[in-house]
Amino acid sequence: MENALREQLENGVFQLGQSLPTQRELAQEYAVSRDTIRNVERKLAAEGWLKAVGGSSVKVVKVPEVRLTEARPGARGRVSLASLIGRAFEQAEVTVDSASLTGETLLRHLKVQKERLDAGEIKPRSLRIRLLLPAEEERLAYPAAEDPGDPRIWERWRGMVRDHCAELNELEAGLRDLGMDAHVQVVRHPVTPQFKLYVLNGTDMLSGPYELFRRTITLESRAVASVDVLGSGSTLSYHRLEDDEETHDSVVFTSMTDWFRSNWEYWESRAAGLQTRSEGASDKAP
Repeated sequence: MENALREQLENGVFQLGQSLPTQRELAQEYAVSRDTIRNVERKLAAEGWLKAVGGSSVKVVKVPEVRLTEARPGARGRVSLASLIGRAFEQAEVTVDSASLTGETLLRHLKVQKERLDAGEIKPRSLRIRLLLPAEEERLAYPAAEDPGDPRIWERWRGMVRDHCAELNELEAGLRDLGMDAHVQVVRHPVTPQFKLYVLNGTDMLSGPYELFRRTITLESRAVASVDVLGSGSTLSYHRLEDDEETHDSVVFTSMTDWFRSNWEYWESRAAGLQTRSEGASDKAP
């Protein structure tokens, strides 16, 4: 939980002066105790990220030092996802291709951009989001209870993803209300993701592996031994499509975007085919 919250702070998910969710909300989100939340907030406050205000409010008092100019051709290593998404939304046409376990990090950053739109800071004309998420029909390798017969952690993940997709739909509608030509597509594939991927405006890419770890998740007052991943806390590496297609960045960028394209096209067409057959069977039913 500490790594996840720190990564969100470092990537600018929370803005300067913004209040964090309440300890109760964070405890529910990360399935930990409020004591754990308090300890993490104290540690991040000691590092200068947070400051307690009043009786229960905790505000962000430091933002990332990463600037947009750092996302330059040839740059590699850790780059702020917030800065790249922010720069992408300053263009007239915005595209985002993403593959992840839950879509939560992307959703958080898109909400920030919606606030910028509401404030009139940016005025993109169009937005195309393609989000590749795991299918929900079969259990994943993770997150999962260590007891193979216990489906509760998988069901918890499934509920989280459904909530995130519903919020994406609401966000899409809100952007359209602002006059933006916004389209959000989600395709599900029967794979437990090994990494997360973000491709912005067809030129900038961030990707990083999920780190596996064991933890105890409390569900309905019962502790469940589980295997999970550091999603928000995973390190993201930056690559950019350059004019020279033989450079390291261009090769990595092309390889990963080809992976996304092939998976998207296959599972999108497969889903469409299954839906067509299902509708055909319904038409033939007496």
